[in-house]
Amino acid sequence: MEDLRTFIAASTSEGEDGFPPKSELQLSDAPTHLVLASNDERLVVAFARGSLAIYDTSALFNEGKKTVEPLSVFPAAPPGVVRQILANPGDLPDLVALRRDAESGGDGSVVEVLDVKQMQSVGGWSLTSSVKDVPTSSEQAFFSHSVINY
Repeated sequence: MEDLRTFIAASTSEGEDGFPPKSELQLSDAPTHLVLASNDERLVVAFARGSLAIYDTSALFNEGKKTVEPLSVFPAAPPGVVRQILANPGDLPDLVALRRDAESGGDGSVVEVLDVKQMQSVGGWSLTSSVKDVPTSSEQAFFSHSVINY
């Protein structure tokens, strides 16, 4: 932060000089979402073509230009690209939730829960018209709502 404060104090209103980065990460695709997870030990990056990469932050936040390989890459999956990533700030910080929405002509939404330490999917659900596919908490609300309407 001291470097940033010094840069701001020395800058003038004239000129378009940007703050020089201490580190640069080369990516193969345009990132759309960046989320820190697992107590800031993992950086989850979603890309424009739908894939997802998980990086170890200890390898990322060092000075210099470098190529850092992701710990894991999840390929693009149906129904579409990642629209939202939410880290879990609670008792299970290794979990993140991804929401993918269908591109034009696709079916519904998908929510997937990933464990960023184990590098695997641990759950999720998709939006369909079947009651069997509704998440448990909503399924209970659905049945309660149906009973009230009768």
